[in-house]
Amino acid sequence: MAKAKWVRIKANMNLGAYEMYVAENEKIPDPTWPELSFDEIIRIAFRDRLIDSPEHPVIKRLRGGL
Repeated sequence: MAKAKWVRIKANMNLGAYEMYVAENEKIPDPTWPELSFDEIIRIAFRDRLIDSPEHPVIKRLRGGL
């Protein structure tokens, strides 16, 4: 359905399933995406929380180093 209309999906914990709602205004414009590469978007989203090398402190700690 989301291929043809704008929808919203919401978890219904009591039902143990998801409920789908179709947008009332079907003339919602397509989003305007920034002209950035995927790598640039990832770097902006994760900032300094990105593990980008085997020398990263998290990797060292997982390998038993300090």
